[in-house]
Amino acid sequence: MANLINLANGDRLNLRVEGQILLSESVKNGKSRQTQKEFASADEAQKACIKKEWESLKKGYVMQNADARPGETSLHVYIGGGYTGALAFAGAEGELFVYKCGGYKEGGALDDFLIRLDASGAVKQQIVLPKPLAWQAERAGEVLFLDLDHFIFKFDPTSGEFSNLSQGLSFKSSKEFTSFVCAAKDTAAFAMFGQIFTLCGGEISPLDEYKSEMKNYTPILCATLDADGTRLGPAWLQGECAQASDFCLSEDGSRLAIISYGKAHIVDLKSVNLMLSFELEHVVKRCEAKFENSNGSKNLAVRTDYGCFSLYRV
Repeated sequence: MANLINLANGDRLNLRVEGQILLSESVKNGKSRQTQKEFASADEAQKACIKKEWESLKKGYVMQNADARPGETSLHVYIGGGYTGALAFAGAEGELFVYKCGGYKEGGALDDFLIRLDASGAVKQQIVLPKPLAWQAERAGEVLFLDLDHFIFKFDPTSGEFSNLSQGLSFKSSKEFTSFVCAAKDTAAFAMFGQIFTLCGGEISPLDEYKSEMKNYTPILCATLDADGTRLGPAWLQGECAQASDFCLSEDGSRLAIISYGKAHIVDLKSVNLMLSFELEHVVKRCEAKFENSNGSKNLAVRTDYGCFSLYRV
């Protein structure tokens, strides 16, 4: 069953499949209307249900499922404006900030945005980014750190202000075009132009230098801080790990999510056992995933290249 609501006007749409029949119930201006359509098979009916849900999401509806079980979707929001590889998002203080590629204006300028969502999926604000292409977004304390086309910015959701962290720093090389940002608690580590820095207590300190290793002319670099923010791991993805399109750790470091070919695998790192596997919806080729707690529930948040932001109960 799919329960959709237009948060702007309160209109609702409930979809469910019974055998080969798609049943729709719409509620507009307090008036209810029910329709049903029979298909040649249960599979065709299910496909029609997914198509109708997607069309409704693009019209501004939000799919909510408060009773979602592990592996099921609890929220779908259409964001749109995807760009291959730039699918960044981060949670902060009960809200979610999701990257949206805005497109080109006259003269060739590109406007990109952060979409500010509350826990219900309602769009609270559309924030213009100072640079296009948000490769990564991470939360440290009450602020966000964003990799905007290989420049690292700090964003304060309370004031709405962006700070370019490259200003005031000296770089030895400008040829290195890889970058990353990662965070834990109140500490962030970031890299650009061949140098790695840490930011803690408002102070930026140089940590190390790096040089890209190329694979098919594409450097694949990832980094993470431990749960205490005291140790940094930089790594070049290779072997089987390089086949995964994305992976992420839970905040307490107890669970790992591996994303591969539109499917999520949740691993318990204490027992090294597979806890859960489920299909991800509205994915063409790529998505980005993170563990996020929302309304007291544990979720895997996913931003897809088909333009959708979702929460899956884990």
